[in-house]
Amino acid sequence: MLLRYQALLQTQPFLVNALTSSVIASIGDLAAQTIVWRGHQKTNPSLPFSWDPSRALRVAAFGFCLGGPTSMWFRMLERRFSSSRQWSVVLKKIFTHQLIYANTVNFSFFVFMQTALHWREGPVSVAQHSKVRYLLLLPTNHRKTLHFAVLELHRPVAD
Repeated sequence: MLLRYQALLQTQPFLVNALTSSVIASIGDLAAQTIVWRGHQKTNPSLPFSWDPSRALRVAAFGFCLGGPTSMWFRMLERRFSSSRQWSVVLKKIFTHQLIYANTVNFSFFVFMQTALHWREGPVSVAQHSKVRYLLLLPTNHRKTLHFAVLELHRPVAD
């Protein structure tokens, strides 16, 4: 099965990455919903698990839309800055990624999710909800930089 996946990744990278991203996003959302439920269960032990399938579908849809472009982004970084693992090259990749792509994707995520939730309320409501959540995320997003550097030094992201 792994060989079939790798063959499809070579022949249809955009679609395969989109599907893979969708599945991973769904698993991540299920994990997030489980963590939230366990937190609530500490104060209310009889609380049953309630999975929100519409939220999971929204996250999966966003993952699908993001998968192909993300793989292309990392391949572009590899071409632009080489696949060298030198600190100077890694830092250039991190700076470029954090400055351009990470912020764009995070903002797009909030706009996508808030549009799916509040589309009936109009664009002003969507913008207000997205802006508040995005501004709360900014400090957290930049803490991921070290993780990206360690991964990049260990193995290039876009092999």
